[in-house]
Amino acid sequence: MRGYLLIITSGILFFIIAAVTVLHLMSARALNQQYRMHDAYQTVLDRLSIQTIVSYFVDQNIEHITLPLALSARYSLSNQAVPDGSIDFTILDQTTTRTSTFNVHVVQSQASVSSFDSANVSVSNNGVSGIRITSPIQTHLVSLRSSWYPYHSSDLLTSVSFIDDSGDEWSVTVNATMGELITLPSPISASDRYISLNFSSLSEGGAVSIYLKYSDGSIQNAHIEY
Repeated sequence: MRGYLLIITSGILFFIIAAVTVLHLMSARALNQQYRMHDAYQTVLDRLSIQTIVSYFVDQNIEHITLPLALSARYSLSNQAVPDGSIDFTILDQTTTRTSTFNVHVVQSQASVSSFDSANVSVSNNGVSGIRITSPIQTHLVSLRSSWYPYHSSDLLTSVSFIDDSGDEWSVTVNATMGELITLPSPISASDRYISLNFSSLSEGGAVSIYLKYSDGSIQNAHIEY
């Protein structure tokens, strides 16, 4: 009788151990599946974030696209121009070596067809002159902002001057603080123009940026380091 009970008890214990083992295996399998699903969801979200960032940079006509540190630690980004004028971007997942691609169609704006020529730029202690903006078509400048570094709270952008391709010249007194939007009295239309910025004071070394806004809403940045 005792032997019979021992056999039954051993059988029950074996069943319990086997059941617990199976449950652990099932739990581990389910957990691994959840991890895989989470990683897959995160990868999708990362790629959507990268596409959003790229679209923003392209829309702002910014040539050098850099990913935030959280994304650049895992992904690298490359691009190639397509004959139709669009750009193919390739995302490389450096962890899995998998790649995915997406295409961005570049809409031709007044800013995107305009080029900043720094060949004739000169900087003095109170101004920057010779900022040349050219384009194959006539563009219509409506406003601008300027920032400079080093920056002192007492510094002002006192006036802005323009010379267009016909030789006409305008000067606008603004007395604007750094980053202040300056709306021009009327659009300045030209395919070739020179711009000069006059300041209350500029340091001996630094940088000046001018953000030009055109009538179609596009923005171009001309950056000068001196």
